[in-house]
Amino acid sequence: PWARVTRDSAISVWSVQDETGQAVARWPSANDPDYWARNLAYRDYFRGAAAAVFQKQRRAYISRAFKAESDGKLKIAISAPIVSAGNQQVGTIGAHIAADTAIGALVMSAPGNKEHIAAVVAPCDVDRDGFARGRRELHVGAART
Repeated sequence: PWARVTRDSAISVWSVQDETGQAVARWPSANDPDYWARNLAYRDYFRGAAAAVFQKQRRAYISRAFKAESDGKLKIAISAPIVSAGNQQVGTIGAHIAADTAIGALVMSAPGNKEHIAAVVAPCDVDRDGFARGRRELHVGAART
């Protein structure tokens, strides 16, 4: 059976990089033509997937929060290595979730309490220039009921 992802899905982007971190596939397609020239090996979601191969584990990795270069939105990614029959990493696949969709999927319930505030806080990934901008944690979304 195939999974169907629509624009209403919490997943805002699917991406694939080769073993060096070079972007090779993306859904929806990137509007920025420079996207295809980018190397994403510095991203936590790529490094985390590579670490799983190094540790001889088959697992998904939940990334640090990052600001996407393609659309400027704050996101987290769930990534996994793509491995060959010889257990060598040949790529990485990632499901990127924008902070606004992550909060949108959050359901809060507490009988008798009429006001709730929820926040998603995640460790911050580095930018392309290697700086985390002095942040140890990054607030990526909030919702109030």
